[in-house]
Amino acid sequence: NKYVLFNFVFESKSVTDTAQNILFAFFLITYVLTLFGNVSILIVIKFDKSLHTPMYTLIGALAFLDLCIPSVTVPKILTNLMFRTKSIEFGACFTQMVFYLGVGSTESFLLMVMAYDRYVAVCDPLHYSTIMSNRHLIKLYILCWIGGMIMPLLPLYLAVRLPFCGPNVVLHAFCDYSAVVRLACANVTLNAIVSMTLAMSVLLIPLAFIFFSYIKIIISVIKVASSERRKKAFSTCASHLLVILVFYLVAVFVFITYRIQGFSDDVRIMAAVLQNVIPPLVNPIIYCLKTRDIRKSFLKFIRNKVLMKIQYKGGKTNSPVSEFVLVGMQSLQDKRVILFVVFLFAYVIILIGNFMIILLVIREPKLNTPMYFFIHNLSLVDVVYTTVTIPNMLSGFLTDSKSISVTACYIQMYFFLSMSSTGRGLLTVMAFDRYVAICNPLRYTAVMTGSFRVLLIIAAWCFGATLTLPSVILATRLPFCGPNKIYHCFCDHSSVIKLACTDTQLNSVIGLSGALFVLISTFFLIALSYIKIVISVMKIASPEGRRKAFSTCTAHLTVVCISYISAAFVYISYRVGNISPEVRIMVSVLYSVLTPLLNPMIYSLRNKELRDAIKR
Repeated sequence: NKYVLFNFVFESKSVTDTAQNILFAFFLITYVLTLFGNVSILIVIKFDKSLHTPMYTLIGALAFLDLCIPSVTVPKILTNLMFRTKSIEFGACFTQMVFYLGVGSTESFLLMVMAYDRYVAVCDPLHYSTIMSNRHLIKLYILCWIGGMIMPLLPLYLAVRLPFCGPNVVLHAFCDYSAVVRLACANVTLNAIVSMTLAMSVLLIPLAFIFFSYIKIIISVIKVASSERRKKAFSTCASHLLVILVFYLVAVFVFITYRIQGFSDDVRIMAAVLQNVIPPLVNPIIYCLKTRDIRKSFLKFIRNKVLMKIQYKGGKTNSPVSEFVLVGMQSLQDKRVILFVVFLFAYVIILIGNFMIILLVIREPKLNTPMYFFIHNLSLVDVVYTTVTIPNMLSGFLTDSKSISVTACYIQMYFFLSMSSTGRGLLTVMAFDRYVAICNPLRYTAVMTGSFRVLLIIAAWCFGATLTLPSVILATRLPFCGPNKIYHCFCDHSSVIKLACTDTQLNSVIGLSGALFVLISTFFLIALSYIKIVISVMKIASPEGRRKAFSTCTAHLTVVCISYISAAFVYISYRVGNISPEVRIMVSVLYSVLTPLLNPMIYSLRNKELRDAIKR
């Protein structure tokens, strides 16, 4: 069985493809900001020992829930908007439902525990550390999860047992409980009563407890003689109160839209979707703005303690490094001329191949299609990507000067990382292009309009530019007191931060997290696109039709395989201990050259239109 999910943008006839694209961009940006904000809170609490207190542990637990809540629904909404797919399997629908209701209930209970924490801190400060011990805190957290995940089980059990004989269109953006049970061809009064009772219990019981806790807190604070102490006591509760207000006001608004007849289905669906997005997005902002300790810790990590004096050699501070020396491959110093010739030849071929594709796509009217538009942009990225590193490497091979200023090093690092990420973003966009062309050919021209293509390109470039920034910004804040020798051919992030005379654990975590996110997220979307393509192509009766459909994807698949296999090989070489630094450097350099070198050849050999354009 399948439920066909109709997102509100698909139901409204007034919403155009362009509006759907805008909504996709809005939800994607919101989701990325939500992930960034809550992950930042978790990292700050993890690495700053001064925040290892019950209150901040609970804030960290809330941040984790705020990662889970939108992740249950928003990725599916984005998939619907991007791929124009509307179906979800029966089992997947109920799985989404149980986690959506369960995690939402868990957050409601956690807000109650946080109110209890503030009550004990303000009303019984002498026993606070005893009552809110780590052991007790863990028990409360586990109880929140158990209570939250148990609450939806009964209504879900009743819903699963319902017969569904059609229609199968869920008038919602995700598997909302009430929207799904309406489709049952049986009496659902019991389901409605049970679900409403439990929903009210999950909302009202914690709300009553929170209200009771804050009445006690107010009574206790009023008894404090000093106005300064009263202000301080209330300030510790301000952020929690704001989070509660956001959580319950959004919930009340959703409840009102479903109970008042004047609201359209579109407004109700939008309200329910925003309930998934607004609290998780706003909570980190509230805690950063209203909680002084988190704000200070966050700024301290961003600046990476640049204001802290570095004690070295009897308490003296060393002069900062003004330039780095790129050591490169020391064992091949006697073969510098050969290396120069090889890399110069490769660089010239890269420039000729990619500029040829760029010019052909611009000049040939037959190549004025979405697919070649994306290939043209990939060639541009490949040119910039190699130009960032190879000319400097060639200069090092040809002369004895291997120094690079600190500023130039950071610029090279940023563009190298951002172009690499942008390239993967473009490969993902190209996979989406192939998906629409094969799985939805009748709407291909309507979907892949000129404005939407530009929007996708901008998204790919922004993806690369923004995800690289945290790693590079943190690196620029590091103090370097010597040595200044980078054991690499260019300013590789991990090689540079090793030279810092301070703790670089945060840099390593952020750098690795960003790299893995870029690799895994893009690979997942590409794999998802090709799974859909394979399923669609296998339904074609004609072998010739299947072969023709697959042939339009072979060039892109080859490029993807080369890109990700070489990236995996680089990652493995840096994680396996018995591989020499020289081999790692060589693998990394070849990785930066191989893909841009092969891409024009692959597209020229595998695309007939491009081949014909070259011949002309």
